[in-house]
Amino acid sequence: MPISTEERNGIVCVKWTTQIEEGFPFSGSSSESFQLNRFLKYVYDLNLSCAYNEIMCLGRNRKFCMELCLKQIGGPKDDSSSTDDGRETVPDYYLHPSAVCCVCVVNGQLEKIPLKNSPSSNEWKSERFIAQLTSPTVTCQLLIKFNTVGVSEMKALKQTTDYLFLQQTNCDVRFYFEDGQHIGGHVNILSARSPVFAAMFNHDMQEAKTGIVIIRDFQRNIFFHLLHYIYSGRLILTTMMTVGTAKSLFEAADKYHIEDLKEECASLIFLGVNVKTAINLMIWGHLYSIDKIKEAALDVVVRNGKEICLTSDWEWLTKDHPDLCIMATRRMLEMAQDPSAKRKWAN
Repeated sequence: MPISTEERNGIVCVKWTTQIEEGFPFSGSSSESFQLNRFLKYVYDLNLSCAYNEIMCLGRNRKFCMELCLKQIGGPKDDSSSTDDGRETVPDYYLHPSAVCCVCVVNGQLEKIPLKNSPSSNEWKSERFIAQLTSPTVTCQLLIKFNTVGVSEMKALKQTTDYLFLQQTNCDVRFYFEDGQHIGGHVNILSARSPVFAAMFNHDMQEAKTGIVIIRDFQRNIFFHLLHYIYSGRLILTTMMTVGTAKSLFEAADKYHIEDLKEECASLIFLGVNVKTAINLMIWGHLYSIDKIKEAALDVVVRNGKEICLTSDWEWLTKDHPDLCIMATRRMLEMAQDPSAKRKWAN
């Protein structure tokens, strides 16, 4: 039967209902495969199985010797469109389960059964246990705990960000902007987080010699957000960030190859797709090959065609991006002829 998953307070809860086969033979197994998503882009392929052997049968009361097993099939896969191996940005310590247990009814009582992981193994197995069943249906709830960032780690990271970046302490490089303002940084930290900065500072380039970098293509506030993310790994005031700021920050992250920041910006931009922004974001998503944003914006354009076709944005689309205009027009015609066409695009 299908498996359902949800996360509660950092613990993944997996609910599984399976059937014990009736009749001979009195032993067997059942299994189900499922996926978990972690850290926005990491996908786990997992298999949950239950092996059983009947040891006694008295009418409807049947006793089984049972064993549960959770198996991780391969390592976590990077589900992003990036060709870089994003797993370098998340240590293995956080990627693999730290504890697994199963909660199920055994002999009429709710029992917690731990699953143990063998060293260098991708399997978590329970001890064999005896269960008395009055029904062939067995429901288990698997609890999977992953390591999370602790208070001390967050405190250390915040202190490092505050001391080195926000207080501009011991900076060995300065970024100057067209308005004369500047921001300091640290070559080693920037090089560790960005291959572009690494190439800039580790080769015989002018910036490496002078410790001065002139920034002409981004405003100071955008570059400040970029550097703050490099030091802290988080965005500032995401609830107040406009779509325009998120787009500019994405473009900065794209230039300096900060892939995790690109993903966070793309998620914020996706939430900003509406009738007013649809054409602009459809074009932008197309230019940066972000299909999720492009398709969401295109869907808004198609569903609101009568209104959007009267706007100046539509005129701009027809003149500067005729290929996208043709795509949107065709979708409008398809939906007018077949309302179910929208579901086909989604699939």
